[in-house]
Amino acid sequence: MGTNVNRLNGMLTVLIGGMLCFTALAGADTVVNGDFSHGNTGFSSDYTASPTCSTSSPFTAGYYFVGANPNNCNAGWISMSDPTNKGLKMLIVNGAQDGTSRVWYETLATTPNTQFTFTFWMADIYNLSGDSPATLEFSVDGVVVSGCTGYSPTTPGQWQKEVCTYTSGSGTTETLALIDTNTAFEANDFALDDISDPPAVTVTLTMLHSFDGTDGASPVAPLVQAFNGSLYGTTLSGGSSPNGSDGTIFTITPSGAFTSLYSFCMKSGCPDGYHIEAGLAQATNGELYGSTPTGGVVCCGTVFKITPGGRFTTLDSLPEEDGSGSDPMAGLVQATNGSLYGTTVGAGVNGGGSVFKITPSGTLTTIYSFCPSSDGCDGTPNSRANGYSPGAGLIQATNGDLYGTTTEGGTTEGTSGNYGTVFKITPSGALTTLYSFCSKSNAQANCLDGYDPLGTLVEATNGDIYGTTQSGGANCPPYGCGTIFKITPGGTLTTLYSFCSQSGCADGKEGYDTGPALIQATDGNLYGTTPSGGAGGYGTVFQLTPSGDLTTIYSFCIVSGCPDGGQPFAGLVQDTNGTFYGTTEIGGTTPVDGTVFSLSIGLGPFVETLPTSGKLGAGVKILGTDLSTATTVTFNGTPAVFTIVSGSEITTSVPAGATTGDVQVKTQGGTLTSKVPFKVKK
Repeated sequence: MGTNVNRLNGMLTVLIGGMLCFTALAGADTVVNGDFSHGNTGFSSDYTASPTCSTSSPFTAGYYFVGANPNNCNAGWISMSDPTNKGLKMLIVNGAQDGTSRVWYETLATTPNTQFTFTFWMADIYNLSGDSPATLEFSVDGVVVSGCTGYSPTTPGQWQKEVCTYTSGSGTTETLALIDTNTAFEANDFALDDISDPPAVTVTLTMLHSFDGTDGASPVAPLVQAFNGSLYGTTLSGGSSPNGSDGTIFTITPSGAFTSLYSFCMKSGCPDGYHIEAGLAQATNGELYGSTPTGGVVCCGTVFKITPGGRFTTLDSLPEEDGSGSDPMAGLVQATNGSLYGTTVGAGVNGGGSVFKITPSGTLTTIYSFCPSSDGCDGTPNSRANGYSPGAGLIQATNGDLYGTTTEGGTTEGTSGNYGTVFKITPSGALTTLYSFCSKSNAQANCLDGYDPLGTLVEATNGDIYGTTQSGGANCPPYGCGTIFKITPGGTLTTLYSFCSQSGCADGKEGYDTGPALIQATDGNLYGTTPSGGAGGYGTVFQLTPSGDLTTIYSFCIVSGCPDGGQPFAGLVQDTNGTFYGTTEIGGTTPVDGTVFSLSIGLGPFVETLPTSGKLGAGVKILGTDLSTATTVTFNGTPAVFTIVSGSEITTSVPAGATTGDVQVKTQGGTLTSKVPFKVKK
């Protein structure tokens, strides 16, 4: 799969209402016929165009042909097709031997003094032993760009995507060129395709709040948007407890008005818990629910609820000895049956962690206990194969099952330990292991499919489930820098991307004990964060297409002192105004305590429903922005009776005759569409 690095212009730093803004401007792609779909037009070459492509009369060194398959032009060349199926053609090249001729070049209009990303696909098409593949370099206006040399295919017959970041000069045009520096006579044959200077959006990151310790510090969990339109979050430490380091719950408006709602461990023994690492979940009753991994009346964590105004209630303290599990590290999810579901890393009946459910009023039931013993548990010798230590939260898929991961166990075990699993579990507790990580390795002992999945999964609108691993992948041997994967609800896993695929890990990398979750935005792409790597070394925000093309859209700490923050351990949330919001563990105006930020890429407003499925007549809440002027609400075109509660909330019910599809709200400002289709149940 492909990748693009950060294509941000010179960073503009301005102070707006006391908030730091970091804005990147961008231009449009001006490469002509980069996928060669229009044949031998739109570009120039120092090579000679061959008039024919025939195995009976192969063209020689210094010639090229625009065609669909190299093997059609030379029986000794590999049969292969377009890497992206865009134009179904490619530039097939018999390399010249002078080392200076431009294989491809175009003169383009450009924006002066702007950072761009040049990308192209290349492949070695020679199919004989003694291969001496082409070695390309990239130049702008005749000057080779530093760091953009030595592009050479690694495996014959396999496409690979190459990326070069450069800054344009002071002129309004520039000539981009690819040059083959290999002077070998034999095997210097290759193909090029999908040459692009991809369009980049305007990316604006605004630092909304910088923690100072007294109002919290080290936020490591994602935010959640509540029905009142504000965002709610947690911090691992800081606050106003006696020792000032036990964590907080806070709220912040989309424009940046911050309020600290609650400080943990205000009472001796911390009966309410402390050091919260998970985010909050808002239930249909309007209250926010969460868990702490430590503290409580006994020892081992708590489950709590808090009203949007800040009234806190501990629902359950997790005593390890009663088999209910301990150390809930992840957040909760409310299922369609009304109960909230979560995981614990430790304890349970077998000591390997658990899955539990809790009613909104506080009745907790353990529905599954994982087994950490190699001898098995409960008389089942291979029960460790189901994994143990589930450190991530659960999601409920549209099929009604809950999906999650474990960081340990599985059927693949090695000298470095266990590698983790993906599982599904019914709301009543029947568990099925779908995949065991580290099932694919190479000579460097890398787990090519990743291991230690710690981020909560996300179901995309295409029906696949996406997630990340904090270790493994094709890079950073022997432990890897993490991966992004997708898995079907039935258990077929595909590794989409391995982090640190670029020099210096410009595309970011995961880290120990981290697992930022992915989200799917309204443009259909997935978005996430990495806690390290990137141009500044302190993490990134990236975009991933459902098929696996990754673009780094922001790198943290590219300004001295990290005023924009660093180490975004939490994932993002897309507010119904279209903007992303997140947190960083460090940085800001107080360099050690972290930030809350917004990140805009120009996506428009939308609405969310809670729940996202229901039977005819079931009550539904609609969350949005500027809903006070709503005139109609429809479920896949069927009108519904509704009540405007506030500018951010509408209540309604599934109307008779409704079918599965988008929920739309028509307002004076336009029609808002639900982020995901609403599923009408029978």
